[in-house]
Amino acid sequence: MKILLFILLFFGITSCLSQIHNRVLKFNVGISGEQISLANDIETFNDTSAIYKFNHKYTLPTFSFSEEFTMNELFSLTGTLGYQYYNIDFNNQKYGTNLFFASVNPQLSIFYRSGFEY
Repeated sequence: MKILLFILLFFGITSCLSQIHNRVLKFNVGISGEQISLANDIETFNDTSAIYKFNHKYTLPTFSFSEEFTMNELFSLTGTLGYQYYNIDFNNQKYGTNLFFASVNPQLSIFYRSGFEY
């Protein structure tokens, strides 16, 4: 079952990576800096508080969709939309949250050759 799930995810993700002339579409899955920071903050709070306790049950990985527009050989612009879920309890009350984010990232290539970019 695990192998079948891996194969489906592998081919699903590789099919999400596509390039159309001057555009690149990507589906990304990973962890975020916010996820690591939140886990550290909860641990620090629980170590210093004797009455109130956070229970960090789980955090889903970050899922995002990116589209990169290439203007020319040196300049491109990327837009990203993403989602992440945190399941957190505070004194046995649910305080989980949905995190939606968006970003715009301009990129300038310093050195460009066919098949290599720095």
